[in-house]
Amino acid sequence: MKDFDSWNVRKKQINDRIVLPEYIVEGEIWWCVLGVNVGSEQDGSEDTYERPVLVIKRFTKKLYLVIPLTSQKKIGTYYPKLTSRSYLLFLQIRVVDAKRMQRKLRTVTPRQFAKVRNLFKRLL
Repeated sequence: MKDFDSWNVRKKQINDRIVLPEYIVEGEIWWCVLGVNVGSEQDGSEDTYERPVLVIKRFTKKLYLVIPLTSQKKIGTYYPKLTSRSYLLFLQIRVVDAKRMQRKLRTVTPRQFAKVRNLFKRLL
């Protein structure tokens, strides 16, 4: 059973966040508060509502196109491997506000990022 009530409390806190990350760059992996979502939409973790995401496009200082990541091995066109321990969830691409971004994990290599962008373009 999904706990939408607790998520709504947390979502209000995120919305009220004043201090934002200074600069988020395409190709970075961040912990992002995705929350509790409906049906088959990708949720964040149970306790923090967070999930790692790869930033693939910066639209403005506050809006980013991200691809959620998973450590669960997935097979298929929409789940390409990023590293030996992470897979991209292309089916869950979404735009997020900078207020959801919590902390930077790392930056992917230019080669990895070019591969992701090419895969994304082919899916469109």
